[in-house]
Amino acid sequence: MGMVRKAYAYITREADHASAVLAFRHRDDPEAGIQVPRGTVDDDEDPAVTVVREVCEECGLCEARLIGLLARDVEAQPDDPARSWERFFFHLVAPTTPDEWEHTVIGEGEDNGLVFSFFWLPRERLGDLWPGFGDYLHLILR
Repeated sequence: MGMVRKAYAYITREADHASAVLAFRHRDDPEAGIQVPRGTVDDDEDPAVTVVREVCEECGLCEARLIGLLARDVEAQPDDPARSWERFFFHLVAPTTPDEWEHTVIGEGEDNGLVFSFFWLPRERLGDLWPGFGDYLHLILR
């Protein structure tokens, strides 16, 4: 299968000067842990297009503004050594949002119909994120 490309969204709020990042739990699957939005990049798609689309579909934040690419790496998948992920981490800024909300995922992907519970994860709690999801948050959170 080779390389899978994943686009990750580090979303901060205009008002709080990058002191928290948008995170979510699967409402009906607590075992999934705390994550940031991400999605699989289609074969012929620019990862920047992917991340904006995923943020709209997964979070309902279709007005979020893409600031830019923070980092790109390749991560081997421990459960399948033959496969690795090329990961793209983007910074986006959201307009005014509630402190917490739920959103039912729309779109073509496997998450379609799932309900995600969103909240702003403060810098002090970044250790709560699922391993790997916060690898480059130090580049934007102050």
